[in-house]
Amino acid sequence: MLGLMWFLPVLVASAKDATDAWPGEWTFNGFLSQGYSLSNTNRFNSSNQQGGSFDLREAAVNTRWQVNDRLSMAAQLLYRDVPVANDDGVRLDYGFIDYSQAAVSGNQNYGVTIGRFKNPFGFFNETRDVPFTRPGVLLPQSLYTERGRPFAMASQGVLAHADFFTDTGTLALKASFGEPIPGGASLEYILFGNDLSGQFDPDKAVTAQVRYDGAGNTEGWSAALSYLYYSYDFSRPRSLGRDAFNFSFRVMAASLQYSTPDWRITSEAGYGQAFDNIDRFSAYLQGAYRLSPTLESFLRYDLMIVDVEDRWGHEYERQGRGPAHNRYAKDLTFGINWDLSPDLTVRAEWHHVEGTGWLSPAEANLRETDRRWNLGMLELSFRF
Repeated sequence: MLGLMWFLPVLVASAKDATDAWPGEWTFNGFLSQGYSLSNTNRFNSSNQQGGSFDLREAAVNTRWQVNDRLSMAAQLLYRDVPVANDDGVRLDYGFIDYSQAAVSGNQNYGVTIGRFKNPFGFFNETRDVPFTRPGVLLPQSLYTERGRPFAMASQGVLAHADFFTDTGTLALKASFGEPIPGGASLEYILFGNDLSGQFDPDKAVTAQVRYDGAGNTEGWSAALSYLYYSYDFSRPRSLGRDAFNFSFRVMAASLQYSTPDWRITSEAGYGQAFDNIDRFSAYLQGAYRLSPTLESFLRYDLMIVDVEDRWGHEYERQGRGPAHNRYAKDLTFGINWDLSPDLTVRAEWHHVEGTGWLSPAEANLRETDRRWNLGMLELSFRF
């Protein structure tokens, strides 16, 4: 991590020097983040080992080339070492070409994006990899699970977008069609509890979102409705004793937020269904209060229900499939965000959790987990 702290800013500076002669406007940015986690029992990012765990590292370098007033290109390389997501290493986080055209009136803007882009889902999915944009170390795991992040976060294809500007705010519309990024072992662990010899090949990804943001930069209402569908085909279904195996998931989410210069109330709820025809429900309510210009506190209650017909997992346990608490999670979180400078921030939070619905079988045997557990997290992030 210390090597990355030296190398990435040097890489950005070198790239900037190399592109000074190119037409248009270039911007280069990046971030480095190191986290620490400690739990009293269950394992999340190796948190239950003696002395806690530093297995929470993120680093990225990104660039944007504004070729002219209509055409732009952007890409980001991301490094992660996060065991619960099971997607360690360097990957292309996003890379796309965007063409946008403003209406003659200046009150509307239309465009199309081609390439790999973040799925427009909820308030945070498109920016969740940047630590400075998250409300805490962890996003609410009911809607933004770390274990499902590698295959649900981005798509490859075409995204159409339109913005309508008024005196009262901005209405943004987005819709995309393409395929999800490769699912990797993280999807296999969620479905089968193991990394199998086959792999999930991307099939189809569809997203849609309508979002409204008030005219004020620091106060007013924001609201969104989001839809996400993605599917994969397993390359070796015979290993499962079947001729074909397809995984698909669809979810609809509603988001609402009200902000003032000193406090912010945010709530999101999602309802989805996977290939097993089980209905899932997710919701959270969070309040944040700015104690000073550089210090903010927040309190959040987060709820995940894996099966709304068996809300607390009693039937699941009766069938001998595992503990009932594997089918839900109730998470009460208190956190502090401290901006040491505009480019350096420290975040700390404490979770009291009942249930293990968002833990990953890639890290632990979920049959041997405790129903109630505590998790403490600390993160230092730097951007350049």
